Amino acid sequence: MTNKYNEPVVHIFPQENNHQEAVVLGNKEGLLLLKKWIEEALVSGGSGGVVMPNDRETYHLEVVCNDEPLDAPFWSNMKTPYADLDDSRPHAFGPEVYGKNVGHGLAHSEDIPRVEKEIQENERLAADLQNQLIERINQRKGE
Repeated sequence: MTNKYNEPVVHIFPQENNHQEAVVLGNKEGLLLLKKWIEEALVSGGSGGVVMPNDRETYHLEVVCNDEPLDAPFWSNMKTPYADLDDSRPHAFGPEVYGKNVGHGLAHSEDIPRVEKEIQENERLAADLQNQLIERINQRKGE
């Protein structure tokens, strides 16, 4: 399903820390543009254009192909891609809920009620485990 304005949407969540997932989300127009730019970069070394995330603020997405070894200066001098994704909205979803292979598999709006329920259950289980751990620590302190 496309948005009514056919605007290319590409929403990229970087990794917050190493070994965490990064997620690329988009509508068909946005992902087709990204595919085109990747194909162009594979031939010419670079490509890109203008897309927007869910807040409709446009940005230029640059796609670069570099086949140098990872110990080459191009790669070894690059900043790490990790970002702090602090969002003041209490119910905003981070990258951990998207995708089929990681997270909760949130891919469409109709998935949100299921994912919210899963997140609430995970939070409840985490709180229960934390309480059990605190009880055990307190028991050992009393022994």
